[in-house]
Amino acid sequence: EQAGSLSLNSGKRPQNTILSSVTIAHTLKEDEKHFEMQRLLEETAGKARRVLGPDHQETKVCMEQLKAAKICRAQLLPENERVKATKVDVLRPTKDGTKYIVCVSHYCEARQKKVFKVTPSKLAFYMGTRVVCTGLM
Repeated sequence: EQAGSLSLNSGKRPQNTILSSVTIAHTLKEDEKHFEMQRLLEETAGKARRVLGPDHQETKVCMEQLKAAKICRAQLLPENERVKATKVDVLRPTKDGTKYIVCVSHYCEARQKKVFKVTPSKLAFYMGTRVVCTGLM
């Protein structure tokens, strides 16, 4: 709650407030408060763009942290126990909602996307990952 009271307009150096918010966001992530972290980064990024402009270094830092916070990561479960699980970025559900479109994380980061579809039962989502539930009613 304290993070929400930070104001970019109250100090002489709004950059310090932005960096403080990013630091608080890291603390929230460590405490597994992922939704609060993302909300704080979204609010701070918007204020940073308005007050400092989109090209300011602190705005860019905040935007990068927000982008990283929005990545949904999961482990692609192996077919057998001798194979290690693979880290994947979950891009989106398919149109019919029966599968997820995923990309192997290290390929996504290298921008050499290797994209494929998997059923939800083949994924182990990390703590704090937002998921879509279908067929509950």
